Amino acid sequence: MNIKKLLLLFFLLMIFGIDISIAKSYFPGQWSFMLSGNFVMNYGISTSMQGTLDEFYKEFETNYENSKYPFAEGDVYSSNFGGQLAYRFPESPLSLYFNLTGTYFHTPKYSFFKGTERVVLLVGSFTPGIEYCFGEYEDLWNVFGRFGLCFSNIGGSVYYLSRKIDINYSLRVGFEIEAGGRFNIPGIPVSVELMSNYTNANLLLKDYTNPDRVPPQLLNERNLNDGEGENFKSKTIDIISLKLGFRLWL
Repeated sequence: MNIKKLLLLFFLLMIFGIDISIAKSYFPGQWSFMLSGNFVMNYGISTSMQGTLDEFYKEFETNYENSKYPFAEGDVYSSNFGGQLAYRFPESPLSLYFNLTGTYFHTPKYSFFKGTERVVLLVGSFTPGIEYCFGEYEDLWNVFGRFGLCFSNIGGSVYYLSRKIDINYSLRVGFEIEAGGRFNIPGIPVSVELMSNYTNANLLLKDYTNPDRVPPQLLNERNLNDGEGENFKSKTIDIISLKLGFRLWL
C-alpha cells in the first residue's frame, strides 16, 4: 500500500514537473512596460566621485568649489528608480526602449559647531536605446544587453553652515551600458529582471563658471561646474547600479 502511494505521488510530481518545464511565457503584444530601482546599490566609479565629505568642505570653505564629489564614504545614501517603455521587433532579438530614471545621492553629517553638513546630487535621465536579447523571448530565462544615449539633468544642493546653497540643474549628454537576466513567469505576461547598469551622465556639454562670491560672503546658488576650471580638472559623473525590475507585457 505504501509503495502504491509512493508511485502515485511520484507519477503526479512527474506530470506536474513536465507541465512546468514546457510552460511558455505569455506575451500578448510587442510592447512592454517596466518599473525598476534599488536602495543604496549605486556607486560612483570615477576619481571625481570618490571624495570624502571632509575633503569636500575643506575646498568649499575656500572658494565655494570642489574637485570631487563626496560619495566614497560608507554612510552615503543613494537610490535609483525609473520606468521603461520598450518595443520588441517581431522575429528579432532587438528591442527599442525609452527610459526615465532618477539617481539620488545624499551624504548626511552633523557637526555641533557648524550644524548640518549635507551634499545632495540628483541625476535625472531620459535614455533612448537598443536591447539585444540572447535566446528566444518565450524562453523561461533570457540574458540581455542594452546600450542607450542619456540626456541628463544634473543638480543638487550643499548645506553649509546650516544654509542651503543650490547647485543649478544643467543638461548633460552621456551613455549607459546595461547587462542582466530576465525570468519570464510562465502563463502570465510578467517578467522579473536583475540588471547591472553603468551610466556616464556627463560625457558631453561639461561647463564651468566661477562662483560670483567667495567665503565669508554668502552664496545662494552655484553652477554644476563639472568642466575644467582655473584650478580644477573636469569631473566625470558616472554611476554603477544594481537594479531589480518588474516588466508587464502589453
